[in-house]
Amino acid sequence: MDIYSINDERTLNVFIDNTVKPDRETLQRNNAMVDRLIHFLQNNIPGRLRPRRVIKSGSFGKGTAVRGKSDIDLILMLAEYNSVGKYTQDSRDLLQELKTYLTKYGEAQLEKVTKYSVQVKLTNGNFSQSVDVLLGIDLLDRGMVPDHVFDQMQGPDVDTHLYSVTLGPLQVEVMQALPTQVKDLIRIVKYWEDVKMKACDFLIAL
Repeated sequence: MDIYSINDERTLNVFIDNTVKPDRETLQRNNAMVDRLIHFLQNNIPGRLRPRRVIKSGSFGKGTAVRGKSDIDLILMLAEYNSVGKYTQDSRDLLQELKTYLTKYGEAQLEKVTKYSVQVKLTNGNFSQSVDVLLGIDLLDRGMVPDHVFDQMQGPDVDTHLYSVTLGPLQVEVMQALPTQVKDLIRIVKYWEDVKMKACDFLIAL
């Protein structure tokens, strides 16, 4: 069925369930693999990498994933850091330490290290899924209000991406609270972008 041939609500709902939303088996496998990785991160990483909490983010965590294109991010909120500035000084070394720990995790295969994350491929039998593990500063959970975080983002030479990661829990909270119909609309737009438009992923990042 082509998306442009849909002309009634029932057909649209069937199309979303059968074509756009991830199938139940994929969701269950992803959840199981990601939960095991979170347990590993929470219980096996000491020192300055010790997590205060781990947030499921990306389209998978926000509940807007599209079939065949799940974007899974895990944000490891660092317990030992309370400012983005201090983290910025140590970020390169911290990511290398994170890579070392992740390579010890039996279900993960290292894919790459970027400026902001360590990407691994999780494998369970014949099923695999890439996951980006990012490091963040838990400013919101420490009591800072979002407006103050936005104010900090306005300074010169500020890496806004690091603050975006810091605001990750708020983004997830907002998206998860949306009605199912709104999430389905987001999925449809992403599906249309992928199949019909092939636009830059940055333009549609929900």
